[in-house]
Amino acid sequence: MGESGPARGLSFNADGEKFLALRENLYNVLQKSSAFRENNSALRENNSALRENNLTLREKLLGRVGAIGVFRAIA
Repeated sequence: MGESGPARGLSFNADGEKFLALRENLYNVLQKSSAFRENNSALRENNSALRENNLTLREKLLGRVGAIGVFRAIA
């Protein structure tokens, strides 16, 4: 016939352990995926803020360059 009771139990335990390990790995992957999405979102926000700062700095720099040109024209 088939395997005896204890042998079947051992096989089930081994399969059960494999299943638990796979489930734990899947849980870890899902956690890392969620963390990646959160980090990606934060990076996008930081990138947006950096772009705004870059534009502000360019405007200030152009204003200073323009002011220097005005002073040179007066002199």
